Amino acid sequence: MAARNSQGLVSMTLSYFVSGIGAWVIFAAPQAAVIGGWPALVGYAVSTVVPLLLFGLIAPPMRNQLPKGFTLNEYVYGRFGTPCTVYFAFVSMFYMVLYLAAELSSASALATGLSLITVQGSTWWQNENVFLPTAVSPIVGMSVITLFYTVIGGLPVSIVTDRVQGVGVLVLTILVTIAAYAEAGVGDQASWDEVVGHGISPVYVPTDYGNSFAVAISLIIGVTCANLVHAGYWQRIWAAESNRTVVHATYYSSALTIVIMILVGITGWIAYSHFVILMSPNVPGGDLSFLSVPWLINTFMGEGWAVVVMILGISMIASTCDTLQSGMTALLWPFAKLCFPNGSGIFQLSFVVFLTVLFNVPPVLLALSGQSILQLFLLADLLAAGVVAPLFMGVFWKKCHPIGALAGSVGGLLTTLIVYAIGEAWGEGFAILVSQGGIFRRVATYAFCITPVASGLITAAVSSIFFPAYEFAGYKNAAAEGGSGTARGQVTTAEVQIAVAAATASSV
Repeated sequence: MAARNSQGLVSMTLSYFVSGIGAWVIFAAPQAAVIGGWPALVGYAVSTVVPLLLFGLIAPPMRNQLPKGFTLNEYVYGRFGTPCTVYFAFVSMFYMVLYLAAELSSASALATGLSLITVQGSTWWQNENVFLPTAVSPIVGMSVITLFYTVIGGLPVSIVTDRVQGVGVLVLTILVTIAAYAEAGVGDQASWDEVVGHGISPVYVPTDYGNSFAVAISLIIGVTCANLVHAGYWQRIWAAESNRTVVHATYYSSALTIVIMILVGITGWIAYSHFVILMSPNVPGGDLSFLSVPWLINTFMGEGWAVVVMILGISMIASTCDTLQSGMTALLWPFAKLCFPNGSGIFQLSFVVFLTVLFNVPPVLLALSGQSILQLFLLADLLAAGVVAPLFMGVFWKKCHPIGALAGSVGGLLTTLIVYAIGEAWGEGFAILVSQGGIFRRVATYAFCITPVASGLITAAVSSIFFPAYEFAGYKNAAAEGGSGTARGQVTTAEVQIAVAAATASSV
């Protein structure tokens, strides 16, 4: 669960870069670019780097205050106590489950779009406009393989694979996108100008420059909030060999991420300029994910490029999946200590491994259902928006009281509900929370702008009014005192080896 103080600048840069650049980029970035034009594409690119820069901001105080920490929940538990730990863990796990489901769905989409792998046994749950065909083998295979080596090797193995996959993703993405630009070129010039400018309307959202910038704002705030509760990102704070290393790694990985997002997003404009004439019969429920690299490959390029894109996509998916799975393990560890404080280290570790395997079942089922997982991200993003302000206030403001943080988090959730309740008046209420394109609606923009501010103000008000004399005295757990993890009892190497063997046998 930890690779503490072991990773250099190149390793950390590639790890942060490839952990966030999953195969969702191949489908989501072109779709956002088509819906919102250049403002949305720029906003999406910015949304993926803002969390990295913020992690660079919080990494030094986290490493200084919790030198032996390794995850989000260690900080939350040491700073705010059990109630906040439970709530924050729920938000983080909810987001990571959906994220993992989206990545596994991408594996299916890539396999069926670029190879002879066909839909297997999914017709009984298929429903037009809601469910899409799925391939079972890529989904189950990806989940089992990444979970297998993550359970055995944990975060260190995830970082090792990130080095190889990071270089591969960077090189292959540049080659594939440049080749796609060269082979396909711009189709209908008028369609190109339209989609680059303010985007097009896929049934569920109006198209104008005002909405394009609203979409950009939603993506920036929503994705930023969600990634700030990503336990896999938090793990890497302590993996770097120094504060300077992790800060610079976030800078460099941000630059690489922007390049990839822009390159891939532009392929959506190219696809639209060629396939605008096919829009009406090919957009069930407004899903524009077909305007992506696989279609360009199949239409304008040969099988050799399809193989390259498959390798690229699988690398993206594997790197993101193992980051999420190792993050789940780290997120669950404090609960093993809370639930079984007197249990042996081997028992606690086995409990964590069991829960990790268990939490990998819902993503597989969601991916197999064929639902558009991207529309469900709105729920996770909104939940995260309600907790990020208290989360950061706890790092930098000693007078932030645990009850104030919990009140702010719950108040953020209530604020979101109020915004959507008001949105019912203009037809953008609770129904769009689970509908296609919900994150592109204007009410989502209002919610993302208001929720973090409201949660921060509530946290500050409760802390200042009801607990004026409070000041955080420092962390009391073993992670701050020089132990290993939150545990009061240490886990020996022999116990870890036994647990790994037991977990591997159980998983198989």
